[in-house]
Amino acid sequence: MVNAFFYSNIAVPTTLSGNINNSVTTCTVASTTGWPGSFPYVVALDFGTSNEELVRVTANAAGTLTMSRAFGGTSAVSHSTGAAVRHVYNAQDATDFRTHEQASTAVHGIAGAVVGTTDSQTLSNKTLTSPTINSGTYSSGGSLSGTFSGTPTFSGAVVFSGNPNFSGTPTFASSSHSGTTTHTGTIQSTQSAVGNVVLASILNAGDTFDRFRIYADGKHEWGSGTGARDVELFREAADTLTSNDTIRVYRSTAAGDAFQARVTGDTVSRLNVDADGGMSWGPGGASAQDTNLYRSAADTLKTDDSFVFGGTLTEATGGLVYKPYQVGTTNFNMVAVSSLDVVVNFPTTFASTPRVTATLRGLPSNSSALIVRTSAVTTSSMTLRVNDTGGTSRTLSIDADWIAVAS
Repeated sequence: MVNAFFYSNIAVPTTLSGNINNSVTTCTVASTTGWPGSFPYVVALDFGTSNEELVRVTANAAGTLTMSRAFGGTSAVSHSTGAAVRHVYNAQDATDFRTHEQASTAVHGIAGAVVGTTDSQTLSNKTLTSPTINSGTYSSGGSLSGTFSGTPTFSGAVVFSGNPNFSGTPTFASSSHSGTTTHTGTIQSTQSAVGNVVLASILNAGDTFDRFRIYADGKHEWGSGTGARDVELFREAADTLTSNDTIRVYRSTAAGDAFQARVTGDTVSRLNVDADGGMSWGPGGASAQDTNLYRSAADTLKTDDSFVFGGTLTEATGGLVYKPYQVGTTNFNMVAVSSLDVVVNFPTTFASTPRVTATLRGLPSNSSALIVRTSAVTTSSMTLRVNDTGGTSRTLSIDADWIAVAS
């Protein structure tokens, strides 16, 4: 900052080297030893006399002073050669200092008010660079820009409008907002208990309960708003999403897909459930479904494909039981023997040992003594024996039909 005036403690008193009248703006002095090297400064002409005049020196050229006359309330008068000249501290200086002590505006080179460290003041048009603001209160709006770091706390009814951008990991506690909030990144709620609510929604029109809630453990709940929430969706176990309520799907057509299941990597669903309840299955991968099960008419469940079952089917009205069975025909080529054993392997292994019956087909004449019996029955095989009950040796080829029924 440029000083208003300059001073020196070692300025040597001197005298005028020539006469001057009351209007000239230069004068020559015998010496300026120790005088200030910067300008302006004040000197007294005819120092200590009734003819004393203060002048404001603005330049010094080897003892020739450029000056403004009649400074500090003194009068411009004529001065003679040899008049005493001194660099002085004057009444104007003292008055300026006293005035400055009491002034709160237009001081220190500023046009506005001085900012006090403890005074309550209103500041305008100020730019603060890297400030530290403790317990600040902001009112009447304004524009904030830049990056706010640390751990600031916004309390009360804080309103963020426009497009505020929060980066890093901001924490919002007990806050409410209206309108639309758009963000990128993650909004994370850290809670101390699984039953704590992390998100809830309610309508202004008379709701007494939250219509939607998300808890810290991820559980979702829905309700009408006028009563307790009654629908839920939650993680029951590893890789298991569960609801204790009804999940309903509406589609615009009966053939609209209501549910699909795939194995990772499949491009076609292995299971498809349509809106009308029809189900179809396929091998997965990129192959289309090739097996179906659907309602074809009232009280009728139908498949257009093969149906294989391993237990029993029971007719509801008459109580008739239909069980899995396997049939086959085994040839016996007897050559001069009265009996012959053949081991038969079932095409498909049973879950338990089946019941087996066998009969001979097309008995030749005079062979009524031939019979067929089963033995050594297991879930995967049995032994069939053809023998002549009279012990007669025979040479012939004969077939036995058999049926094995699951027990």
